[in-house]
Parts: sequence; C-alpha cells; structure tokens
Amino acid sequence: MVEQNVGDLIMGIFSNIFGKDKSKEKIQPYHNSSDITIGVGQDSDDTTEYKKESVESEEDICIAIRDNICKVRKPKYQFEIRHRSSDYTTLAYRNSDIVRVKWTPMSKWLALQIGSSELYDKYANDPIFAGQADKEKIQWKVNCTSTDDLERLMPIILDVFDDVDHFEVHFDLTDTEQLFVNAAARAMAEVTEDPDNIYLQKTTEHICVMYKGSTGCMVTFKIYKRKSHRLYVDSKYYKFLKTTGLYVGNKNNFHDYIEFTDPEVFKRIKPIIKEKYDNFKEHEKMYTDAVELSYLQNIKL
Repeated sequence: MVEQNVGDLIMGIFSNIFGKDKSKEKIQPYHNSSDITIGVGQDSDDTTEYKKESVESEEDICIAIRDNICKVRKPKYQFEIRHRSSDYTTLAYRNSDIVRVKWTPMSKWLALQIGSSELYDKYANDPIFAGQADKEKIQWKVNCTSTDDLERLMPIILDVFDDVDHFEVHFDLTDTEQLFVNAAARAMAEVTEDPDNIYLQKTTEHICVMYKGSTGCMVTFKIYKRKSHRLYVDSKYYKFLKTTGLYVGNKNNFHDYIEFTDPEVFKRIKPIIKEKYDNFKEHEKMYTDAVELSYLQNIKL
C-alpha cells in the first residue's frame, strides 16, 4: 500500500506550516472564487487562492497533505481547496472531497472520503474510526488534538487518494434518469449554444448536467422512485421560482430545492441557467483551468 519510505517522508509533515519557511507556497486572496486550484507538486509555480474570510490554518493543512501525497504518489490531475461550507475546508481531487479539515481552538477533526466498498471493508472496524457511528455516510470523521495526530492518518489519506485516483467512471442511467438528463442537457445547450461541451456527472447522491465541467454553470437534481424528484436551486432564485409558480411555499420553508415530475421544468429554469452561464463567461479562464473532463461523461445530443 505505502512505500517503506513514507514514514520518513511524513516525519515533520507540518514543519513548514508554522515555521513559515521560504519554500512555503504563496497564498493570495481571490475574491471571485471559493474554489482554489493548486499545483500537484511542491515546486509548482501555481499560487493558491483563498477567500479572505477563510481559516488560514485549515488551508495550510490542506496544502501540507497535498505536498505529502505528492512525495509518494504521482497525481495525474490538479488538487483544489474548496470552501463549500463555513464549517470546514476541503482538499479535493478529481472533484471528490478526499479530506475535509476542521481546525479551530475549539474543534479539530479530519473527515476522509471512504467511498468504495474496498475502503469500507478495510476500515469499518478500524479503531481510528470508532467515533464514526454512521458508516453509511461517505465522509468518516476522526477527531484530532494537534498536528501530531495527522502523521498517523497519512497512510489512510493515501488509501483515499489511491481510491479516487484509480476510480473509473461508469454512468449507468435508468430510463427515467436518461429522460431527465436529456431534458437538462437540451436546456443547457440552448442557453450556451454549444451542445458539444455539455457533460454529465452522476454520484450516489445527485446527477449533474454541466457546461465545460464543474464550472458553476450546472443543473443538479435527484431522481426518486416513489416520490417527486428534487431540483436543487439556490435560495437567491426564490423570487423567480415563486413568480413563475415553480415553488408555491413560503421563503422560510424553502430548502434550496424544488420538487418536480415533468422534464419541462428544465426549460422553465433557463433564465437561471443563463445567469450561471453569463457568470461562467465572465470568469472562463479561471474555471476552465481547473476542469478535469476525464472525470465526466460528454453528453451527445
């Protein structure tokens, strides 16, 4: 699993974090994005970008974990640091949250993505994850007391990285899923006028139809067998949803999704797709630099 020299390589894993030595990667704020693309090696010329309100120590830990992965592995794609939640910072690879980091004076933990049956079988009874009661979740949390705890977790982090790095994508869609994917893709293609760059991502939780990868210009939904499906829409679009009749409840009960049964819903949300597309075009280089299309399936209309 891990080469013999891993122990030596991860000794002093965080010596650069608090020592602020000259080789430490430069960090610069970038107000337009909560996604940070960072290079795959310590000698990368890439700069890391982060939100001004983010917790710097969490980002330092993400960078150090990335660097130590790179010492014993050869990543084929870029890592990202993401701020999808105010509660933690994420080190992502191949669009997967391989490590989530919470690091404050009051609470310190890592959550590792145990996404395959192989990892589940290997770690289900490991005492390191004794505190993770619900092992049906994909993220398994480990409480920490200091950075000294991180060295013992590196072999597991490497297993998680290998699991994601070697993952082969299979998009087996049911007839119902295919119907809605086609409808969402057509709406996206009509807005972008670029049907050749519409992509699909399917996870255990959601289906995403997107333009040129994980750009923010995407439609995310979930298909259920015995109840209405869910289309995930940011609460800032509440007024549009209300005035168009796509949502009939009050704002206090709106939980960032609407229920639907008819594929025509994707035509009705084209103004939302258009706003997302316009934002993409404004920041296209930033988005496309981070896209890894091998992780997605191109949709042919």
